[in-house]
Amino acid sequence: MNNEFLALIRNKMEKDKMSIREVCRRAGLSPTHMSFVLKGERELTFPVVAKVSKVFGINPVQAIFIAGLLPVSLPMEDQPRAE
Repeated sequence: MNNEFLALIRNKMEKDKMSIREVCRRAGLSPTHMSFVLKGERELTFPVVAKVSKVFGINPVQAIFIAGLLPVSLPMEDQPRAE
């Protein structure tokens, strides 16, 4: 679990005086699930990061990078792919 992304979201929530319920309402997420994510009891997923990032005007690609959800290495086009 990446605490940097969670810290960013907590800071944005505090700065914007936004509750978990309001963030979730705007993002179309379950407040219960988001609460577990913020407590580190559930894993972040691409859809959650993308939806929450949009609420705060964060570029989703940057948010996914900050959340540590990018693969360690990306396949190169000129290398054979395993099938």
